[in-house]
Amino acid sequence: MGSPTPPAQLAKTSSVQGVALRVTRLNADGTAATGTDAAYTMNRFVTATFTPVYNGSNNIQQQLANGNFAVTFQTSDIFQNITASIQIAGPDPEFNELAVGGKLLLDEDDVVVGWAPTKPGEVDQPNGVALEIWSYAITGGRQAVDRPFYHWVLPRLFLHPSDDKVVQNDVMAWNCTGWGNENPAFAGTGVPGWEWETDLPYQYARVKTAPINVNGYEVI
Repeated sequence: MGSPTPPAQLAKTSSVQGVALRVTRLNADGTAATGTDAAYTMNRFVTATFTPVYNGSNNIQQQLANGNFAVTFQTSDIFQNITASIQIAGPDPEFNELAVGGKLLLDEDDVVVGWAPTKPGEVDQPNGVALEIWSYAITGGRQAVDRPFYHWVLPRLFLHPSDDKVVQNDVMAWNCTGWGNENPAFAGTGVPGWEWETDLPYQYARVKTAPINVNGYEVI
């Protein structure tokens, strides 16, 4: 029998700049919530960082009396989950309420004017949220023609506010951080344009579109 035909390949590209970020509420079973305030999309973010966490290795050694080692063995690190952080360009009440919990503050006309965190001792966002990030796919110094965006999916994160909130003669950055894991229930419920499973803590794919002009709640 001959070797199977390898899959077709796209031209290799670089991921450049973050152009859109979306946070989606999750139900207790991991599916995406629905409704007019279920997802919040923005391009007003500074950085979105996630780091794979590996641990669990076991280092076994037996040293002889002369200082040499009779046995040295180390097992492999095991992929556990991810840590993540998001920095946005200033306070954003709607983003905060969706990403890290708490509540929106409304004025007498029911206009959103602020945000308040969860009370001490309470869990910020017990069901977690899903995070999606889009960036440009660049090749030859320009945006790729075929599937011109990278779509990064972190299907379940548990975030909380982090870092100092400093009022000074400068821009107040707004940061949140936390950790994430897999969420198989998210696939197909809240990821337009994502046709793969979400049974891993993070994945990415080259895609055709990105919500680059959306700032606010998004019905998905």
